[in-house]
Order: sequence, then C-alpha cells, then structure tokens
Amino acid sequence: MFESLFSYFYEELAFKDEKKDAEKFIALVRKKYRNYNFIIIKDDYRLKYNWEKTVKNKINSRMVALTDFENLIHYSDTIINPKTNLKRAAVITLTSS
Repeated sequence: MFESLFSYFYEELAFKDEKKDAEKFIALVRKKYRNYNFIIIKDDYRLKYNWEKTVKNKINSRMVALTDFENLIHYSDTIINPKTNLKRAAVITLTSS
C-alpha cells in the first residue's frame, strides 16, 4: 500500500513551524497508520533536522530526506541529493538497517 499524506495534511493544516508541524504529522500518522511499518519520504525545505529527529523518534520509522543542499545536517536514515557536484546523484545511507 502506498499513499501520500501531503495533500491531505496541508489542505486543512497550515504550516506554522517545525515543532508544530511535527506534532500534527505525528498525531495524524498515529491516528491513521498506527499498525503499519513504513518509510517517511521528506521533501520539504521548511522541515529540517529537528523535525526529522522528532518525527523519527516518536513514530519509530525509517526516513528518507530529499535535498539539493550538501551542507544541511539530517537525522534521516538516507539522504538523496540529485543535484550534487558528482557526475550522478548522491545517495547517502547514514544508519545500518
């Protein structure tokens, strides 16, 4: 099963800040998907290290961060950067499975 929460989540809830967004996201995921193991794919520049750490620790899930910036610190398990200076996209896995 693959489903995106993005459009559903932001139709009703406006973005305020990372902490409030993380709390709302965690509440929604716990309500709707409490019995699932899943991977969170984060592609939003407003959400940084603190959001990743809060969500990942509270939901106990794997997380992938999509980013164009090489100098940001992440708490995600995997970082995908398609615009790196390398000749191909960089995929960095930070933790073991």
